Amino acid sequence: RPAHSGKWFIIHKSHRAEFEFEEACDIWAQFFAVHPNASEYLKQFEAVKLCDDQIVKQRNRIRLSSYKWEDVKGVSCGGVDKFAIPSNYTWFLQVLEKYHYIGWMDFMANVVVNVPTGETVDYMGELFSQSVVI
Repeated sequence: RPAHSGKWFIIHKSHRAEFEFEEACDIWAQFFAVHPNASEYLKQFEAVKLCDDQIVKQRNRIRLSSYKWEDVKGVSCGGVDKFAIPSNYTWFLQVLEKYHYIGWMDFMANVVVNVPTGETVDYMGELFSQSVVI
């Protein structure tokens, strides 16, 4: 999978023309097509990279997820489960689609788009302190 850097968010593909972003990532093709916790609904979403100025401009649309993970599974690689993620995230995607929100989920901003964990952790505290969490 291609390595990425920066701050990645999730949007419904039908909303992509509503704001500016740096780069897009097909999360289905690059990650979920082979993951056991994939939902077909994810085919309607993509990840987008936002710079700090774009985050400020879109602050009123950004929503962060916070919930207890359930049914965590990963992809088996040599007998070891890698890329473990929960299965109970669809509710958040539905909120993003319905209200045209830009979403942030820890595992999507890190594991799914292949951003180093340390890079994601470095900015997530500030993002949580400045954003609406649902």
